[in-house]
Amino acid sequence: MKKIILLASILLCFSPFVVLANGNLVEIQAKLKEKQQAYDDLQSKIDIYEENIKSKQNEAATLNSQLEVIDQNTELTKSEIEQTTVEIDSLGLEIDSLQININDTEDKLVSNKEYMNKMIRDLYDYDQQTYLEISLSHATLSDFSTQVEYTETINTQFKDATEQLRQLKDQLKQTKQDKSEKQAAEQQKKQDLVAQQETLVGEAMYKEGLLSTVQNDESKFQQLIKDVRAEQDGYNAEISRLEKSARETYSQHSGPNNTSTTDTLPSEFDPMWPVSGTITATFHDPSYPFRAYFQHDAVDIGVPQGTPIKAADSGVVSVVRFDGSTNFAYVLIVHADNFATLYGHVSAVYVQPEEIVQKGQTIALSGAMPGTPGAGPYTTGPHLHFSVRLNGIPVDPLLYLP
Repeated sequence: MKKIILLASILLCFSPFVVLANGNLVEIQAKLKEKQQAYDDLQSKIDIYEENIKSKQNEAATLNSQLEVIDQNTELTKSEIEQTTVEIDSLGLEIDSLQININDTEDKLVSNKEYMNKMIRDLYDYDQQTYLEISLSHATLSDFSTQVEYTETINTQFKDATEQLRQLKDQLKQTKQDKSEKQAAEQQKKQDLVAQQETLVGEAMYKEGLLSTVQNDESKFQQLIKDVRAEQDGYNAEISRLEKSARETYSQHSGPNNTSTTDTLPSEFDPMWPVSGTITATFHDPSYPFRAYFQHDAVDIGVPQGTPIKAADSGVVSVVRFDGSTNFAYVLIVHADNFATLYGHVSAVYVQPEEIVQKGQTIALSGAMPGTPGAGPYTTGPHLHFSVRLNGIPVDPLLYLP
């Protein structure tokens, strides 16, 4: 009977549903609750700033309205920085909690190992005896029946214990995977935080530069708007013209028209994300700071200055505009199915026109901090301006990205 009691205690140790009282876990849960409340409070502030920005964007484009939008964007960025910091702290607490669970599970596995070994030895001993040997070793039939039942019971319960041990190992594997995912998320949030902090600096620099350029003169501001629109039209015309020749090169390296024995290109457009970061402006975003001048024909992805940019898909480089100055710099690549991708505000370029690039290849570095190479005159912080064009017309990149 002692063996049966011992077996019951072993099964209890192996149960994956046993929750150990742990002061550290309770403390972590309390802190996570506080962080969640702080996150929700900041989200309320962010919602208000976004509504204010949308309201201002519907007004006529004046210097005062533009300055108010910049101020609201600055306050929005500050709140986003606070919120990202809360998220990083929360992820850190969740990682600590998962590590406690990992340690606890590993301790269970170690401490129960010798129990399992003992059970295996006992089962082995019983397996070496025949029913005849067992019957001869007992004085009565009742003793014999009890021994046989015990042998059958311990076999059954050993199988149950083995299954629960397997579940415990699976649980450990899943917890470790969860921890790895949380660590990756934490690293991404830290990168987002760097980009947001740089954006805050950039917004202040842009406001200062704008005031210096127009000198509080409304007529100069309106002329600035005209210049921006003309510059945008010039870029679009250049892109449409140069895209055609690159398209011819692409056709020579793809599908049935392939006349090359090397650098074969795909016949379908299948893009990946060129950088990993948070989307700070969507396609035709109503809160885009320069919506009064022109529609935002791309997605802006917030990444720190100098982040490597990957080719979204294999293709032929059509346009490279980078002269090392603060002028707006970009790379255009043509792909299959009459698609093209544009990477704007680049601070360094590693490819040249007519070059064949492969999906995932580093083609440039991100930029957009005001006053830095490739940023252009109308940017408020570091990010990648990523555009997808179909038959020369900008389309929403989110419709095609995974």
